[in-house]
Amino acid sequence: MITILFTIFALTIIAIFLLIIQGRWTRKSTVKLPEPNGARKGRSGKVLPTEGDTLKALIIGDSSAAGVGVDHQDKALTGFLIASLANQFGVEWQLMAKTGFTCTELIKQLQQQPQPFTHIDHVLVAIGVNDVTNFTRRKQWQKNLVTLVDLLENQFHTHNIIFTAIPPMHLFTALPQPLRWILGTRAKQLNQLMAEIIQTKPTCHILQPDIPFSEHYLADDKFHPSQASYKLWAEQAAQLIRKLSVI
Repeated sequence: MITILFTIFALTIIAIFLLIIQGRWTRKSTVKLPEPNGARKGRSGKVLPTEGDTLKALIIGDSSAAGVGVDHQDKALTGFLIASLANQFGVEWQLMAKTGFTCTELIKQLQQQPQPFTHIDHVLVAIGVNDVTNFTRRKQWQKNLVTLVDLLENQFHTHNIIFTAIPPMHLFTALPQPLRWILGTRAKQLNQLMAEIIQTKPTCHILQPDIPFSEHYLADDKFHPSQASYKLWAEQAAQLIRKLSVI
């Protein structure tokens, strides 16, 4: 019995050591892409008679929300989303996102930001990948999501909060095995916790973008979305926003 326990302990230590090595190697070898140029706030679409007729949108999150993977915001999530909505609405919008953000860091950033509008019709959230890679504890993840929703509802007076599901990280070809499998499993766990919380929040909705994980839909680093991915993601987000809009 002691021998079996010792073997399990030894294998666990070896596995942890291997994952640490793989994680460090991945960080060093992965192409570092910058956040794209372009405006991070503006007003687009139809010129409507009153401010009350304008849809107000806020996009928040990590590097994918910031548009890493393309060279300009027009080719990123925000650009495609606003362009799609502007065909139907007047849109006042703002992007608050930064590479590397976990949910904890996003909350701190929002707490320090002045309220962009008197109210926000729709917030699109893209967060969680860095919580997966940093192995944020499940209880902390749940606590952070509740805090984020409360902040958006009470401080930003948000009508609808759309959480983008964490992508299937087991398909990220930039990650070696078994690290890829472990992070993919972790992403599924955090997504499940997100879904459970969203079910209790009437203002919240979840978006699971239907995007193929082929080379065409991945950026040069094989980790972030490409222009084609951002376009699909934005179109599906815009479709949900239209359904939720009361304008």
